[in-house]
Amino acid sequence: MNSKAIIVLIISMCALLIQCRKENADSKQESCVTEEQITSDYDKFYIYYPGLQENGYARAIKINKEWNASAIAGIYNNKLQVSLTTYLVENNNDLNYKAELFIFEINNAKTKCYFVGSENILDTVKVLCLAVNGDAIQNAYVPNQEIKNQFQIDAFDIVNKRVSGKFNLTMKKDRLYQGGPWYNPDELRFFNGEFHCNIVD
Repeated sequence: MNSKAIIVLIISMCALLIQCRKENADSKQESCVTEEQITSDYDKFYIYYPGLQENGYARAIKINKEWNASAIAGIYNNKLQVSLTTYLVENNNDLNYKAELFIFEINNAKTKCYFVGSENILDTVKVLCLAVNGDAIQNAYVPNQEIKNQFQIDAFDIVNKRVSGKFNLTMKKDRLYQGGPWYNPDELRFFNGEFHCNIVD
């Protein structure tokens, strides 16, 4: 092997090493969703069933108890929509038995941290949580803007149709949906949350 070939080989190997290091650094995106500890002993709420989780799952701590849900995503008008659903009945995905429905809506989704709000604007994830009994809305919850909410997309793969992310959210009853059953508190805290799901056409 002549000296020119050796130089080309060394340059190629250096370029490959630099690219691998860059990709590794990119994959270690620093998380903006920090882990929290349980601090509340409030117990006047329900934990519902997660459904069949056919297209994905979500988990978090709801106030002070483990919470699990079915997860699914779709893209509508260039907006990524992630839905997390719990059910009144075990091992069931029947829409007539929905208990909770979380909807996250993101414009031009990418792997990054987002502000959390109730409006669909740039760099903000719009969040709505519905407490339902089948198709009847009991209460609607919106983000409490006085408390730091966190949302992050960790992976967004259009080719393989998968998305995953993390969240810490404090939701309060919307002014149009005050009252409701005793087991729907005025404020809900979901933390150490994560979701992993398919993007379905």
